[in-house]
Amino acid sequence: MNTKSLPRSLSVHPVVSLLSWIGFLLAFQHMEAFYIQVLSLMLLLLALLADREKMQHMLHKTRWLFYSMLLLYLVPVAWQFFIGDFNANQGVAEAAWGQATTGLTQCLHLLAVLSSLILLIGRMGTSELIDGIYHLISPLAWFGIDIKKLSVRLMLTMQQVEVMAKSNNGRQEQLLEGIFTLPEFESRSIELDVHRLGWLDRLLILFILLIVLYLFS
Repeated sequence: MNTKSLPRSLSVHPVVSLLSWIGFLLAFQHMEAFYIQVLSLMLLLLALLADREKMQHMLHKTRWLFYSMLLLYLVPVAWQFFIGDFNANQGVAEAAWGQATTGLTQCLHLLAVLSSLILLIGRMGTSELIDGIYHLISPLAWFGIDIKKLSVRLMLTMQQVEVMAKSNNGRQEQLLEGIFTLPEFESRSIELDVHRLGWLDRLLILFILLIVLYLFS
């Protein structure tokens, strides 16, 4: 495998975009329910405008996860209602509404994660995404892990899954098989394009890390 460093344009490095996305998800945890609801719907609209087909496909594949989250919050209230653990029906209704609101907020939280992920993937190609992941996992090299080989295997897996998703019309069994089984490749050198971090990228990374530390302080 050949790893080369190429000059880049003035746009931010992919690892900055990845860290910004992670930082956004962490900050999202500290928002109030109203802002979560508004921002989730805005992100959904942006994701539909950016790539409607991919967003609809992701929502279709994860629909049972949303249903399960709602049931997870509503079933305990229904159980308490049936065993008569509440003093009055009004108390049951208030508890059910509170649980339903919490469940809906969690579903919108997941919706924001999926929508922002669609926007992130749409902004970067596979090579840029792997470039960002390569820099993101670079500290693992301190523990003796070959991050170059790991990044290449990830790139090949993503390419294979993308091809299989288009050819198999999203059949889950074959997609899972494609994730865990890499195809046979002839012995050849695979080039991994790794772009250098500029001074602006380093400043942005430092700024993101400071925000994350502030959120958890």
